[in-house]
Amino acid sequence: CPGSAKLSESVPEPPETSYAAEGTLLHDHMITLIDRMPLPPFRNEYFLSHEQNKVLDSVDFDNTEHRVLCAECLEHLYADIINQCQNPIIYQDLRVYLPGFEEDVNGTLDVGVASDTAIHILDFKFGGGVEVDAEDNPQLMTYLDGFLNHLGINLEECDKELWVWIFQPRLDKFQGVQVFKEDLLYFRARVEKTVILAKGHFPPLRPGAYQCRFCPAGGMCKARMEQLQEDAAAVFSAYADLQTGNKDILDNEKLAKILQMEPQIDSALKAIRDYLFGELLQAKEVPGYKLVNGRSSRKWVDGTDVEDIH
Repeated sequence: CPGSAKLSESVPEPPETSYAAEGTLLHDHMITLIDRMPLPPFRNEYFLSHEQNKVLDSVDFDNTEHRVLCAECLEHLYADIINQCQNPIIYQDLRVYLPGFEEDVNGTLDVGVASDTAIHILDFKFGGGVEVDAEDNPQLMTYLDGFLNHLGINLEECDKELWVWIFQPRLDKFQGVQVFKEDLLYFRARVEKTVILAKGHFPPLRPGAYQCRFCPAGGMCKARMEQLQEDAAAVFSAYADLQTGNKDILDNEKLAKILQMEPQIDSALKAIRDYLFGELLQAKEVPGYKLVNGRSSRKWVDGTDVEDIH
């Protein structure tokens, strides 16, 4: 959505959630763990496991779950990626820029691995709510193109294998997908076109379930609200037909398409809620709502630890 960039400029930064804070903490733990790992290659799986346990013991984790999550990521990183590479060089927490659009498209990748025969990009996702796929992932494609730019590698002349990875340990997902340079060149052209549109005087707004999910301006976007109104009208129209017995004008295919609108409607309501929450934090009035001190729901993170203490 080219218009989302300019529209988001007027939206204040949302407060950090507990989930974001945990993700930052676990990312920091991974940086420490990888820094403390010895240089590859590793002689065998036993030696690799021994070294991983040593560095895990050197980190002060908040709880057992955090250790397990980081241990799984560390194991797959070295077994599936680093130990398969020839002369790997590991980059962490690296700011990368899309060639030709350095000021407009950039980001910080979690891990980049450059070797004699392959280039790997890895992103840690420590949340467990939304499953993220590595295939056709625009964030990873941007990181990959930016990493090649950082390494000074001309994509058109690149003869190395290109890989992007998503590690989601809470979903037991450690997925790698090979990217062909023709696909990355096509993606770069799409990004360049979108950037040009976004920097124009009247960038178009193109609402949709995918692009609106994490848009900071989702709660104030008129185009999204108009699309949502159309979707809501279709939902309530189908509901009315079901309730009044007019089922002959409905079919399963139409109802299935309507049901697919549920995530977009839910995400739109969440975006509005988040936006109004930000307004309340700035002491602005929101009729019918106010900020109050709430009671947090507490639970033991690790039941085994509790039993041992008891």
